Amino acid sequence: MGLLTRVTLGVTRAPVIRQRGSEQRDWAAARSHRSPGWLFQPEDSTATPNDGREDLRTDATAIGPFSADVAYGDRVTHGGIAYQVFTDPQRWPAPVDSLAHTVLKLTRFRG
Repeated sequence: MGLLTRVTLGVTRAPVIRQRGSEQRDWAAARSHRSPGWLFQPEDSTATPNDGREDLRTDATAIGPFSADVAYGDRVTHGGIAYQVFTDPQRWPAPVDSLAHTVLKLTRFRG
């Protein structure tokens, strides 16, 4: 059994702008920061045929500090790979601060 090692994740957040009648992220104006204290667990990958090519979806879970500055829509980088936060971060309070934590469900799409 391996040891659980805490890692620092890169977090990139882009402002939401209104363009052509819809809201989208302005990644050219994105800001980044580092967020220490995370456990990172890669999960499964799924390949789906799409018009003669395969789309690949890779999921991961990160568990970290309760007060971490992460939000829906952010990009989170670990090991040089960028994932998207596609759900609201799940914040789990606890009666003891050392047990309170945040769970991120991360997804990476290629294809």
